Amino acid sequence: MLKDIKEKLITNADALIELLEEFGFEKITPRVSEIRCARDADGGGNNIQIRLTDNDGVMVTDYARGTHSDIIQFIMEQRGVDFRTVVGKIQKILGLSDDWVKQKQLPLFGGFYNQIGRKNAEIEVKTYPESVLDQYDMTPNERWIKDGITIEAQRFYNVGYDVESQRIIFPIRNAETGEVQGIKGRLNADDYDEYTPKYIYVLPTPMSTTLFNYSESYGDLYGNEVWIVESEKTCMISYGFGVKNIVALGSHSLSEKQAQLILQLNPKRVIMALDEGLDFEATETNLKLLKSFSALRDIEFWYWDTKLDPTIKWTKCGPCDNGAEYFEKVKNEQLKRWNYGKEKDEEA
Repeated sequence: MLKDIKEKLITNADALIELLEEFGFEKITPRVSEIRCARDADGGGNNIQIRLTDNDGVMVTDYARGTHSDIIQFIMEQRGVDFRTVVGKIQKILGLSDDWVKQKQLPLFGGFYNQIGRKNAEIEVKTYPESVLDQYDMTPNERWIKDGITIEAQRFYNVGYDVESQRIIFPIRNAETGEVQGIKGRLNADDYDEYTPKYIYVLPTPMSTTLFNYSESYGDLYGNEVWIVESEKTCMISYGFGVKNIVALGSHSLSEKQAQLILQLNPKRVIMALDEGLDFEATETNLKLLKSFSALRDIEFWYWDTKLDPTIKWTKCGPCDNGAEYFEKVKNEQLKRWNYGKEKDEEA
């Protein structure tokens, strides 16, 4: 897990120093309880601090710029590199093999939530090189442009086309390494019979072990408000109007692994925004699971109450699917704060 790799990093000052050197930071000065450095050689001083104690999240404080972010987010922002590059470099420096990506969890409360959620007590996840995408036509899809997914968004998420299955494809990435762990395909048609699935995994993977848009937008997610939606397409649509602090489950059910991944983002507020048409029970089950993992943390839990807008009834839409203007309406008029079932939920 990402938590494990951070724990290994913060207890190895030499590895931290090597990581900073690899990404070109200067004036690196190790001290008893901290490491100081500068963004570049021209800086006036080493105004960047990484505390070596009481810092499990490996948080970095940049006093010159007034920022406080985790080491991965910090390097991504300062050096313009992606999540996969930073994590891969950390993994190499620490001498970690691909085995650390294996998902292994202990059942919560004797396995109670395994009965109501998606069980993934021990799942080994296979990952693939980027070259696995070379077999597909990576031209942006016109059908999805009409659906509100911009050309820029399609390129960012590596949307392509599989001629063999006649499906629009996109990679599912491992949340903790950014590597491809599966490929999902959407039927390139609006009319199809009930026996033809709209979505299939062209390259199978257990979606319950990851979250779509987690590694892709880690820099926008960490320490921020986090939206949780069902569909990967909802994330792609929102990217087009600048909303990136959003992850997709790939279904309406949250797994224990996914709950842990969300909480690793250190969110201050989590918004569960499942598609219109689902009973509130599905939303509340997911919120209860998140709450069970965050009992001692100060996190607000909110949800999208689709019943507040009767005009979208039967549409099965996500909160971003109707564009930027409607998403603002969702944020300002259709959210409720979840009070753990103890009292009436508050409206936004």
